[in-house]
Amino acid sequence: GASFGEGSPLPGTNGNAIIFSHALPELFGNLNRIKKNDYVHIFTNDDWYVYQVYKTETVNPDKTSVLDSNGSAELTLYTCVGLDWSRRFVVKAKLLSTPELY
Repeated sequence: GASFGEGSPLPGTNGNAIIFSHALPELFGNLNRIKKNDYVHIFTNDDWYVYQVYKTETVNPDKTSVLDSNGSAELTLYTCVGLDWSRRFVVKAKLLSTPELY
């Protein structure tokens, strides 16, 4: 399954909610197909949240700055990519202020 980043805030709150998962078909296997302006729906025990993708990038594993918070409510999805899983695919998304419109 997916894992919630230890120490990261809950979805829907200020800060960077981080979700990690393997690039398996039933998990984040198709994550690299997501594009800027796509929507990500996060369902928790308490509510659901809609985020909009503003950036995707492929980085080396040592570029941990992609996990830093910019201070606003955002989401980072993080998985392995590449022939030998040596790179990381990162999706950055911002919480929409009016998710009921989507």
